[in-house]
Amino acid sequence: MAKKKPKYQELMLPDRPDRMSDADLKAALDRFDTDVDKMRSLILAEILDIIARGGQRDQRTLRGFWYASIKSALSRTGLLNKKTSKGNPIEWDAKLSAELEDMVSSKLTSYEELHIIDGSRQRSPAVSMTNTVAKTEWVGAHYPWVIIFTEKDTIWPVLKSVAELYGVSVISGGGEPAASCTEDILKQIVRSKAFKEQFPGTIYLLGLTDYDPYGYHIFNAQYEQIKRLFPMSEIDANKIKEIHFITNRIGVHPKHIPPEEIALKTYTPKPAGLEEWLKRTGGVYGKPLGIELDVLPVQQMRQLFAEAIEGLISLDERREDLRQAFLEELAWETLMPDIETKKDRLSEAVKSSQVWSTIQDTPLPNEIFRNAAMAGSNVVNPLNVFDCGDEVRAVMSHAQNRNMKQETRIDQISVYKITKRINKLDYEYWYTSWRTPSGSVHTVHLGSTKKMNKDEAMKKARQLKLAYLLEKLTSKLTQ
Repeated sequence: MAKKKPKYQELMLPDRPDRMSDADLKAALDRFDTDVDKMRSLILAEILDIIARGGQRDQRTLRGFWYASIKSALSRTGLLNKKTSKGNPIEWDAKLSAELEDMVSSKLTSYEELHIIDGSRQRSPAVSMTNTVAKTEWVGAHYPWVIIFTEKDTIWPVLKSVAELYGVSVISGGGEPAASCTEDILKQIVRSKAFKEQFPGTIYLLGLTDYDPYGYHIFNAQYEQIKRLFPMSEIDANKIKEIHFITNRIGVHPKHIPPEEIALKTYTPKPAGLEEWLKRTGGVYGKPLGIELDVLPVQQMRQLFAEAIEGLISLDERREDLRQAFLEELAWETLMPDIETKKDRLSEAVKSSQVWSTIQDTPLPNEIFRNAAMAGSNVVNPLNVFDCGDEVRAVMSHAQNRNMKQETRIDQISVYKITKRINKLDYEYWYTSWRTPSGSVHTVHLGSTKKMNKDEAMKKARQLKLAYLLEKLTSKLTQ
């Protein structure tokens, strides 16, 4: 009869492994009968250490955890090179992955708590498509509860572009799904604004994998992992009583391959699980053959995902997104020349003030870039570097008020070009903008760049501004 697993309290080590002597650590691990319990005791020691530190720990990969904490402990106790009863090496790293996932599934800990990230898989929750104030591609509602998945990193660009277009989540990875990757994206999904405001109660998984036993296994493993690791503790129980999970393995299937190409695009899969898979799927028209996902043209992959996604989301909302994005794109196109001019003026005002010397005298050692790199950041936030923000804001505010008064003068004017596409051809036009006495911006179309040069456009702009200001003045005097 199989021995009952020890309770976690019984697996606790007397101290942190790195603070124990080799002999004491070996004696402590020798108390456990199985290699599984030895591994669990080492993982548990790490969990307790994290708690003792108040949650403080640098981020690391699972391999980093293995090399830094587990492998050294096994080596010191002579367990690292231990053989099985058949004389084979024990795959301790595989045991770490399996036992850690089991402890996470049991809610004893989480990859997030252990600061373990997964860099071997690609994933992205649905995020806002609004890039910057200068460029707005998509805005509006998104659908993070729809997850598209593939087993191969080679088609990550395909998935990423489709996910961004529709506003859904995406996971891509080589081979078996990583639990830390799945936990990470699920927590990002449930913490997103769109999920909190619009979640319909169902998580959808759409998958594209090889048509063979292993491809089916990987898709099912990803599905089971999502169900097992879904962070129910972060869901508002008053709003959502139950979570449903629906899967759709959209391909690759034999029907996606032209009949005349079947012989060229099939192969005989490995025998493991082949017989059972053949009974379940019918193979390729009754034959025990498989199809590699990569034989599909990229355009066909995109089409498969697009059709499946469109069956799960409201395209009416996406149409409204597109209308709003069109307005915002043109709004920023109209505003940007004015914004760039104002930005330059404010920067020059600061550089002409005393506070500029404070900025120049602020030390910028190499360490700030090195520390940012170590923290996993791709930028250095200047607001955290310079401590004269209030003084700079005051100078800019004063300059802005002064500029607003000056902009009502006739000579305070500039012209700029805007390109418009008409019937697939680009046309350039001169435009001008000026600040009105009420503070609003008045924009005027001057004409084609082919019909006037910049000096001619400037002359016309001054005439139009003069006429505008005279009209406003006359209107004010006659009131």
